[in-house]
This record gives sequence, structure tokens and C-alpha cells, in this order.
Amino acid sequence: MMKANLDLIRKITHGAVNIVEKDEMIRFSRMTESQLEVYRENADFSLKSKATSGVKLDCMTDSTEIILKGFFEQGSSRYFAYIDVKINGVLLYHQGTENFRNEPDFDLTIPLDGKMNQVTLYFPGLTCAVLKELSFSDNATVLPVQKQCTMICYGDSITQGYDARYSSLAYPNQLADALNAEMYNKAIGGEFFNPALSAAADPIQPDLITVAYGTNDWGNIAPDKFPGNVFRFFENLTANYPGIPIFVILPIWRTNADQTTPIGTFADLHRIIREQCDKFQTITIIDGLRIVPHLDGCFAPDGLHPNDFGFLFMTEGILKESNRFRMQ
Repeated sequence: MMKANLDLIRKITHGAVNIVEKDEMIRFSRMTESQLEVYRENADFSLKSKATSGVKLDCMTDSTEIILKGFFEQGSSRYFAYIDVKINGVLLYHQGTENFRNEPDFDLTIPLDGKMNQVTLYFPGLTCAVLKELSFSDNATVLPVQKQCTMICYGDSITQGYDARYSSLAYPNQLADALNAEMYNKAIGGEFFNPALSAAADPIQPDLITVAYGTNDWGNIAPDKFPGNVFRFFENLTANYPGIPIFVILPIWRTNADQTTPIGTFADLHRIIREQCDKFQTITIIDGLRIVPHLDGCFAPDGLHPNDFGFLFMTEGILKESNRFRMQ
């Protein structure tokens, strides 16, 4: 078998802004140093910033098999960790564990037919996958897959991938596949409209940006601070990425959406975000109440996070709700 070196791994990795090899282990980061610094003093958010949300390996190869070895580390409050594998766009393998604390290691052997195939490996979004080995057949050709556009996804736990056991079904990964996009997932479970994060720009220049916050703000942010936080978040974002289309996904339905918080009703939450977004010409609103069925069966038991089934609807709904979403 031919073991891939760091240079090859970097070429076929998508969704990571930094890839580092140390002590024969390769770690992937979706956050820049300045973004990591935003969360340095928050232990929970700092932990979640290490998850491999949106990170995947994508290549064309005539190898007869691929071997992938490594281990999982904590990257959220969830312990399930799975790697999805698509061959020519078809999901064929889903391997991992319900509790990485008991089974931290992964060792995948992916059989192939020796013809040129596109192989896409999706790392888990709620844990951190650390790579120890990626190997192909001797003398195999391995080519990077080029994407048509680049996107950045900001958001809270739903954008990070709670509670998709199939990481390929988290809506940012589905959107990236639908748009053939290089996607960088900046989401942190529990996060709010945080102007400090939007001020920390990426070196990459995206063709589009999605933003999905608000459901945590609704019950945790003081009413007098919330509109200003929303405005400053987008003020920073539009300054860093002038002219770039921004698609704001309003909070999706949740089982307790009929409640009232200090900010107001769920409708008030939507209204305040809309009012602030209307001040920016590059923003398009996507109504979160229209993209996921208002049914318990589309959600995890907490009634807040979509399950794999719900994420299928969410992605379809996002694409339908915005006529300008698909890149030309």
C-alpha cells in the first residue's frame, strides 16, 4: 500500500483552513487562529471549535482500496462518531461508534474496483477525527477534486451538525454537495450572533455565505442587546466580504416555539433579525419556518435539533426558498 504524505492529504482535504502533522498524527482545523482566539476563554465553545464539522477528503483515484486509520476526540456534548463514505456520489459506507469514549479508534478499509472513482470521506461534525494513516494501492493515481465555488457557513449547533449521525446529511455538507462547493463550517453549538467571530475574517474569499443564528439568542440574550448584536455581526461580515451574497436562515421551527421569552415570541425573534438584515443589501432571507416540517419525527428527542430525516428536508427547503442560491 502507498501511504499518503501530508502534501497529498492537504491537496484532497476540503473544509479545513489548517492541517498540521505532529507525532505521526494529522489534525484538521476549520477555524483560523483568530477565530480560535474568540473562543479561548470559553471552555465549551473552545472544545466545539475543534470538531471536524465540514471537513472531508475528496479525490479521484484508480486505487483498488483505501485504508483510513485514526481516532476520535471530543468535539461537543455528543459522543457518537461516524465517517461517511460516498463512491461517485452514492453513500456506501457509514462506520464509527455510538460512543467514542469506549471505541476511540477507527480503521476503515474501502474496497474499490480499480477504475477511476470519486471517493468522498466525510469526517464527523460533533467529534474531532484525528488521522494516523491514509493509504492507497501501490502506484495508484490520486487526484484532487476541484470545486466550482467556495462557501462559508456560520451558525449554532444545527449548523455544526446536531443531531446528524450521518455527517454527510448535516445541511452544510448537503448544500456543499448540491452546489459543488468548497465549504468551511464555522458553527459552534450554543453560539449566538457574535460580532467578534464575524470580525475575524478568513484568508479565503467565499462566493457565498450562510448565517443561521437566533434560536439560542431567543432565550439567553437581553432584549436591549439583541438587535445591536445582530447588526454588528452583519456589519463586520459585510465589511470583510464586500459584495458577497449572504443567505440568512431564520431559526427553524422547534417544539416549544409557542413560548415567550424576554425577547418576545418566536415571531418577534424572526422580525428583529429581519429588521436588522434589511439594512444590508447583500443579504437574502430564508424563512426557517418553511424549510423543516413542524413534526416531532424530524427532530431529535430534544425537539430542537433536526435528525438525519429533518436535515434532508432542511437542505431541500433552503434550496427551494432561495432562487439565487445556486451558483451560475
